[in-house]
Amino acid sequence: MATVNLAIVGGGILGQMVAVCASIRGLGDVLVLDEPGDNNLKADSLRNHSWLQSGLLYPHLARSSAAQMFVSGRAMLDLLGLPVPKDRGIFRFPDSTAVADFKRAAQELRLLTQIRELDAPEAERRAGPFYGWPDPHRDWRYVEVPDTIVDEARILKEARRLGEQLGVHYRRSRTLVRREPSSPSGVVLEVDGNTVVPGHVILCGGSGTITLLNQLGLPHPLSVFRSALLDIGKGGFLGTPLLVDRSRETLTAGLAVAQHPRRRNLRLGSRFHLHPPSTLLREHGRYAFCRRRDQRSARPRCAR
Repeated sequence: MATVNLAIVGGGILGQMVAVCASIRGLGDVLVLDEPGDNNLKADSLRNHSWLQSGLLYPHLARSSAAQMFVSGRAMLDLLGLPVPKDRGIFRFPDSTAVADFKRAAQELRLLTQIRELDAPEAERRAGPFYGWPDPHRDWRYVEVPDTIVDEARILKEARRLGEQLGVHYRRSRTLVRREPSSPSGVVLEVDGNTVVPGHVILCGGSGTITLLNQLGLPHPLSVFRSALLDIGKGGFLGTPLLVDRSRETLTAGLAVAQHPRRRNLRLGSRFHLHPPSTLLREHGRYAFCRRRDQRSARPRCAR
């Protein structure tokens, strides 16, 4: 039986950064458990859009929570010695009224100076084949925002490096959590057949947190919404790292297109099951745009 001061279950970006921040604040004897098994606790960090949020996507949240996204994401990069990407993303709106509403929300978050409406030539250049798609007759408006794409693999690497310098311990193993009244935290961990008794436990398992809560027998309202995600290996033709459709009633409502700055792959996601990206592209004949710079087939594959 082993004891630790703090056990963090989940080795993605959240788990890594919690370990780093706890160590900086003097909480020693920190253990990060990263599981390769069924809980799949790090998959979320490497299979999403790699999106550095500004809070502008969530004006419906409490103002302080949304505004904190802009500050905390950039503070994380600064702590790890990584630069904030210079290339900025684009939000697309169906008309001028929607843009005016967005500007009011940006003003409330004190981010109005961080956005800029694009004129038509610049919007067409940066949105590429998604400009005006799939309805060229609509009065689409494009706004540059501070949201952008980051290299999550590099963040994980640098967070691990800093954590090791601070004395954080890492273990990659299958982990079972169970309640134990005699433990200081009320929880013990079964790690590869060994029992770990933590003084404190933080669950950072992303979508795997549901499994962890179920293991503890704790009621929760959580569920995993598996929205469509399409990963295309040949990008490089967008003039922006991120394009997000902020419309509500259009065919492409909720569509997000991310272009990784280093891998140059293109990742398309939608929050709706009704129109997954693969269906949208196929129905509107837009698989062809994948071959603008490379005449070979892009071979789109479903990433989720």
